[in-house]
Amino acid sequence: ATTGTPPPPVPAPLHPGPASLTRPPSLGESRGGQPAGKACEEMSSIFAGVLRSEVRCEVCGHRSTKLEDFFDISLELGRGSSPTAPGASGPAAGGGGAAGTSGGAAESLEACLRAFTTEEQLLSEERCWCSSCAALQDASKQMSIERLPNVLCLQLKRFRQESRGKQTSKMDSFVQFPLASLNMYRYTSAFLTARDGKGRKTPTPPPPACGGGGGVARERGARPAAAEHLYDLFGIAVHHGTMQNGHYTAYIRRHASWFHCDDASVTPATPKAVRSCKAYLLFYIRKAVS
Repeated sequence: ATTGTPPPPVPAPLHPGPASLTRPPSLGESRGGQPAGKACEEMSSIFAGVLRSEVRCEVCGHRSTKLEDFFDISLELGRGSSPTAPGASGPAAGGGGAAGTSGGAAESLEACLRAFTTEEQLLSEERCWCSSCAALQDASKQMSIERLPNVLCLQLKRFRQESRGKQTSKMDSFVQFPLASLNMYRYTSAFLTARDGKGRKTPTPPPPACGGGGGVARERGARPAAAEHLYDLFGIAVHHGTMQNGHYTAYIRRHASWFHCDDASVTPATPKAVRSCKAYLLFYIRKAVS
């Protein structure tokens, strides 16, 4: 046998399959089309949503769209974070461990969601195969939420692997988040992918924020916020310590009261203490459960 340089891999298309939308499994249906069971169906009806990924060729404008179901959304950190929560004190308020990124105003959950749904450029080594051009081309990619779940789980990516080596570190920065009326409309496909008759994006005006913050400010001509887009916080998981020695606690809301859970210890918590924690997982429930 002779040796030599192996042939280059066949480039992947913008998205596998046709350019039209690919349907994810129905709730309670597995990927193979078989029933997934009542328990799975009930879990899906609570936690499952649908993400939309759209890739566009920068040369010919060809678009490929893919739908994929999700149970949580992972959000990147590191954009202007503050290591300490305003007014935070005591072990229950912080995440413990090493200090986080310093400088700038505290990062917000809304900023993380905007970063998640912001269009990104796929250039150089990230170029995609365009079936219309029959060539590798620069492209743009945008994520949006096609269907919101009844319970929205948001993961703040505090654990990351360094680009050099296999060392994993923890980002212990503080992220601001609303306790009520998180407005998810501006991160939906209906808002981000709306187009006019010429194919140009024309997002409709975002709904105004309701009481409690967490949405966009009221804008002239904005339509009223729909309850299906508004979410109230009811649970938080917090990681304390380092990658080598850590501990989890939680905040849980029952009606209007908050409680701090630390193993077998359950004590009342103030909204200020809840806002000051360095959240790892945030659980929001829709105001109008479908």
